[in-house]
Amino acid sequence: MNKEKLLQNILGVLSQVRDNKEKLQLIYDFFFEEIYEDEEDEEPIEIPKKYKSFIKDIAQSIDCGHICYINPRTMECIDIPIDVENAFMGDEENPFQNELDKTDTWEKVITIEPLESHESFEIMKRFVNKVPNEKLQNKLWNVLEHRKPFANFKNLIDNSDYRQDWFDFKQSCLEEHVFEILQIDGIFKN
Repeated sequence: MNKEKLLQNILGVLSQVRDNKEKLQLIYDFFFEEIYEDEEDEEPIEIPKKYKSFIKDIAQSIDCGHICYINPRTMECIDIPIDVENAFMGDEENPFQNELDKTDTWEKVITIEPLESHESFEIMKRFVNKVPNEKLQNKLWNVLEHRKPFANFKNLIDNSDYRQDWFDFKQSCLEEHVFEILQIDGIFKN
């Protein structure tokens, strides 16, 4: 049976039991216990201790909306708010122009920008999957599926017992993101 036919058959079974909560729960449990492979089941990335502080600072900067310019030879980092970078684009009145000029003297520059909205959205979804409180988890899924998901997610999390868990999770994801970029660019040598 081809892939499309299998999918149609599965959807047919789901439509037949859509009003039966118990059967839907059984199907859901089966999918998540036997079939679905959550990315988060993978081992977390182990960031070497000597780079932890450096990576943490960059992750916090991109979370605040800064572009980070890194000199891989010296590990110097210059971060500039993306709004300032975009507003002045080469203008001599740019208050960060001296810092930007400094990067021109570097042999190589690694640039790390804030996450795109779809990347941030993926982090939010991954977090929701980890929330142990089923009621809150359902509310979070609901806000992610409707208008203004970022604002509504923030509001719901800020008024929950999972606020700090969210900040810790997001920080960890950002640190892994930064580490992967720097690793790809060959900044880390064993």
